[in-house]
Amino acid sequence: KTTLCRNFREVYGTTVLNYMNELRIQEAKSLLSKGEKSITEIADALGFSSVHYFCRLFKQYTQLSPTEFAKTVRKEEKK
Repeated sequence: KTTLCRNFREVYGTTVLNYMNELRIQEAKSLLSKGEKSITEIADALGFSSVHYFCRLFKQYTQLSPTEFAKTVRKEEKK
């Protein structure tokens, strides 16, 4: 485990957990942009343990809450 984590960090410049979270947040952004699922459905579909954890992590990575992000995307689409 230690060797894998070290090698992963050397190759990708980040931890395995951070990399996986980045992928999940990117997918969440895509799903929020489509507007077909609720935040709860998205958090569940992406395997987050709770909606609160998803929202906290989303804000950590994007500086916006999922709701704020969705509103921003919809405003841009209307332009």
